[in-house]
Order: sequence, then structure tokens, then C-alpha cells
Amino acid sequence: MGTRLRQIALALMLLLVLGGNADAAKNHTTETELSSTVQAAETAGVPAATVNRLLTHGYEQNWDTADTGRLLRGLIAAQQSGFPLQPFVSKIEEGLAKRIPPSKIAQVLERKDDDYRFTQTLLADRAPRPAQHQTSVSTEERVRLTELLNAGLQREELKQLFADAPATPLPVLIRGAELLASLRQ
Repeated sequence: MGTRLRQIALALMLLLVLGGNADAAKNHTTETELSSTVQAAETAGVPAATVNRLLTHGYEQNWDTADTGRLLRGLIAAQQSGFPLQPFVSKIEEGLAKRIPPSKIAQVLERKDDDYRFTQTLLADRAPRPAQHQTSVSTEERVRLTELLNAGLQREELKQLFADAPATPLPVLIRGAELLASLRQ
């Protein structure tokens, strides 16, 4: 699988070089950086199909290789942080479908990363003390909690909700926050 990704990245670089770019030295450097980013994505565990779709779309839309690399680095950061990858991939695919420039998609990924870091902090602050029963938070609960920030709740409101109901089970708290968000829309 790793060899296949490298072949695709090298083929992409070859096509870009043969495409008539004037500044070959600069392009070679950025293509080498993209190749390194593709390898890093593979190492981090980003699915090959996702990487291939992104590379293909970048080539078809004639993106600068730095833009493609920036989106890949966003996925790498999410994967390495232990965040669910699917919401990030979904945002990229939504942006691609709407033909949004890659720089704007990258900004959305950065906001989503910030949102996940915020909810990770909320969950860590809520974590039971060592003497109490330890339960893990499911991926679904992490996604639902983070998506509340896109559904109309502000960070401070979510923080206050957690502070007001420290003993409430997390699924009940998330459902209550979802109802609150739906009432605000």
C-alpha cells in the first residue's frame, strides 16, 4: 500500500513537472514536500483512499501542491491527536463538492481541530478521579459533543452546561445540549 501511494505521488509530481511549469527548481521542492507529506499521511494511518482522492482532486483542479499538502497535514494532525478522522474527511469532501478553494477548506479543518481540542479539554476536566469508576468516551460521543459547536451552541454555554451538571451521565448531558441547540435554531 505504501509503495502504491509513493507511485501515485511520484506520478503526480511527474505530471506537474511535464505540465510546463516555469520554475522547475521551486516545483521540484514543493513536489518533494508533497511526497514527504503523503508518506507522513501513510505513516500516521490516514486511509490510502482518502489520500488518493485528495491528490487526484488537487491535480484535476490544478491546485498548488502546497495547498494539497496543507490539507493532508490537517488530516495527519487530526489522526495523530486521536480525533475521529471521518468528520475531517467529510469537511474536505464537502468543500471539494462545493468547489471551495483549498485554503478555505484548510481554515475549516483548523477550526474543527480547535473544536475537538476544546471538547477534549471539557472531557478531561470532567474525567472521574482515580477512586471513581473510569469509563471511556466513545467516538460517537466525541463527534456529537464537538458538532454541538456547529449546531449553535457557544463554547462558554457548553462549558457552563458541564459545570452545572457534573454528576449527569455524559450521554444524557450531550442529548440535553443537542436539544438546547435545536431550540436555538
